[in-house]
Amino acid sequence: MRNAAESVHTEYANGKAKSEEYHSPVIKLVICPRQRMYNERFNNAAAAVKELASQPSDEDLLELYALYKQSIVGDCNTERPGMLDFKGKAKWDAWNGKKGMAQDTAKEQYIAKAEALIASIGKK
Repeated sequence: MRNAAESVHTEYANGKAKSEEYHSPVIKLVICPRQRMYNERFNNAAAAVKELASQPSDEDLLELYALYKQSIVGDCNTERPGMLDFKGKAKWDAWNGKKGMAQDTAKEQYIAKAEALIASIGKK
């Protein structure tokens, strides 16, 4: 891997080498505090949902699944399962129903849904 600026040697047919300066951009990944807060709250909500006192309804589970996938992956990027895969189709339809929703919005809605379920069902 090259540094931000380093010499690159090119050898020509006459056997002479020429040095050239190579510049590549330096990429920094910066996560703002707001994003970090959402990620932490989202991860905590995902962990808390696994510790509910009882299993939520199928409708609630599909909503959680769809919001989770939209939060992590974004728009549905797989083909719809075959006609005999009823569970797979239900999950795919729920996720595909979130198409176009921003990942941050999906995280916010997932957190709200998880908090509502914890309030109504309780934790173990």
